[in-house]
Amino acid sequence: MIILSKNHLKEMEDHAKSNRANEACGVLAGRGEKVEKIYPCKNVSKNPNSHYEIAPAELIGVFNDVEDNGLEILGFYHSHPAGPLGPSNIDRATATWHNHSYVILHPLGVGSWRWDEGAGKFIEEELQVL
Repeated sequence: MIILSKNHLKEMEDHAKSNRANEACGVLAGRGEKVEKIYPCKNVSKNPNSHYEIAPAELIGVFNDVEDNGLEILGFYHSHPAGPLGPSNIDRATATWHNHSYVILHPLGVGSWRWDEGAGKFIEEELQVL
């Protein structure tokens, strides 16, 4: 399970809307299952309409801030402006954070999946918005 506040969900939705046809992306940080801070990031992928990539330098800055604030990386979020509501084949091929949440925003809704590296697949998880 992953828990988001209504404000965090709105911030992610606004980020996705501002990117329109391209995938928006960011990092989720907090404690336990509860997201306490989101980090909207720039998508630097060469194919931003179907894939997201966060620049290593930006990711290091996020990781440093997470550590400085006593938080942990809970997962990532990205949007699928025209793709599936769940994880895409590209998401499956590029997932690397075992047992971390991958929240996906789609025009039809939002969901969350955990990457199970051993099984090589995403497992849908409960997403609570409080």
